[in-house]
Amino acid sequence: MLTSYSTDCKLARTNSPTLRDLQTMNANTSDTGISLVEVLVVLAIIGAIAVSTLITLRSPDSAHEIDYEANLFKSKVNSAIKYTLFTGQSAYLIWADSSYKFELVHRTVRLPHSNQHLSKTRQIPNNIVFNTSMGDKGEVAIIPNLVVPSDKANITFNFSRDGHVSSVHYDGARAHLAHDKGASN
Repeated sequence: MLTSYSTDCKLARTNSPTLRDLQTMNANTSDTGISLVEVLVVLAIIGAIAVSTLITLRSPDSAHEIDYEANLFKSKVNSAIKYTLFTGQSAYLIWADSSYKFELVHRTVRLPHSNQHLSKTRQIPNNIVFNTSMGDKGEVAIIPNLVVPSDKANITFNFSRDGHVSSVHYDGARAHLAHDKGASN
């Protein structure tokens, strides 16, 4: 029995690879690690995921965008009011087709407003609904003595989308957001 055991051990030793055989086999195999192409594919996938996450996180919130447009409108109306009070020159706030602009009145002629921020027509983004209590088209005079005709004394401008509404009230003397009626501008 002893002889058969030693014969089996010799057979087992002769069939098992030696350290030198293992090193030679590793050097000859094509699966030695990760290729450059595989690394680049993984980096491209990680980059695409990162970009899509950033776009999702940075997309403007409906309420924020609507509040921004309402605040911008309020600021522009109040700037036009202050300009007319300072210069004594009347102006018009004109709105139509989801846009608004300001014009100055020189004698009987309307001219673009001299303030470049007020003279440009502001186009409300397509996804925001812009309407007023006086209709989708109209105009109102901004006069330096703050006496406003009674039919145009209170106008509400609404900015809305996805159920969120931000309103700006214009009473002839100033414009204010619906929720900050007591604030001074």
